[in-house]
Parts: sequence; structure tokens; C-alpha cells
Amino acid sequence: MTRGLRMTLLAVPLTLALGVLVLGSWAIAPYPASETIAIRTAKELAQVPFADRLVIGDSRVHDLSSGSGTLFIGYDGATIQQMERLARTACALHDAPTTIALGINDAMMHVDTVEDSIASMESIVRACQPSEVKLAQIWPAESGVEPLGDAYDLDVIARLDAALAAIAEREGLKLLPVPPLNEGYTTDGAHFTPEYNALYAETLVDIGGE
Repeated sequence: MTRGLRMTLLAVPLTLALGVLVLGSWAIAPYPASETIAIRTAKELAQVPFADRLVIGDSRVHDLSSGSGTLFIGYDGATIQQMERLARTACALHDAPTTIALGINDAMMHVDTVEDSIASMESIVRACQPSEVKLAQIWPAESGVEPLGDAYDLDVIARLDAALAAIAEREGLKLLPVPPLNEGYTTDGAHFTPEYNALYAETLVDIGGE
């Protein structure tokens, strides 16, 4: 084997690895992208064309296990604006039915960012149509449960939920309501117990409602 051929063979995987990092970092921006996040993003985008359904969200979605044709894509602490590019990219790759489950983390920000969050949601919806798009109402934090139960602005959540309902009505989309939640449905005020994780997944996939 010549030296030139060896160098070429070494360069190919390095180039591919660099390409994966660049793609992942670009797609997840402006979400903070470490090398691990960039690689994970690229891997998930590679799975998108083979999924029957997509669910895009935050850490609550990240806690769910993909399977049975559903690909759950979620990032810890992600806001609507941070996930806009990734959602638009995923919908460009595949026309599968898509559920968007975002908004709770936007309620940890200042109220004057709400309009920007709504604009990003509208952008996601436009990018994912004409495929079937469903919008999930924001499951509330559990007040009084430490450490996160009281970390969210209830007014912001109400404004975002109203905006989601308005977008769904205007665009003819299905709005997935929050089911009854019993006391103790979270482990830390924001993330769900295993029982409610299962209910959350079932609600977002909404197979029976298709």
C-alpha cells in the first residue's frame, strides 16, 4: 500500500467525523452544542427518514424511549427558539407525522421573549406542513415540588398555551390537551414519574387519534 493511499484512507473517516460534527452543530444551533450533543444530533437526524412518527421536544421528550416507529428527539432545557432549526431540518428530511412538545422552558425566561417563542413555533409549523402536525399543550410543573416546581412563570405558560391553541385552530392542526394529573406526577416538579412518562409518550404519539 502506497503512502498516498494510506493517507487517503485515513483522511476519509476523519473527514466524515468532521462532517458529522459540523452537521450536528449547525442543526442544533442556537442550542449549546458540545461535541457529544453535535454527534447525537447528527445520529438522530440520520434516523429521521426511517421513522413513522417524530416527536420533538425538550428533556421531557428526551426521557422517552424511541420505538414502534416513533423517534423522540428532545434536549435538556431546550426552548422553542433553540429547537426551531432542528425541527425545521427534521421536517425537511421526512414528511412523517410530527408532534411538537415544547414551551415549558420558555417559561423560565423573561415575559418579553414570549412573542419570539410564538414566532418560532409558527415557523416550525410552516416548515413541517403539509405533513400532519400536532401541537402538545404544555404539561404544567408541579407547584411546591422541589427543586423545579415553582421555577416557571405561570403567566408565560398560559400565554404560550393560548398561542398554541390559536395556531392549531388557524392551521387546522390537532391540539393535544393535558390529561388529568394526580398529585405526585413529577419527581422534581418538572420531570415525570415513570407512570406519567408512559402517559406523556402515549399522549404525544396519539396513535388512537390519528
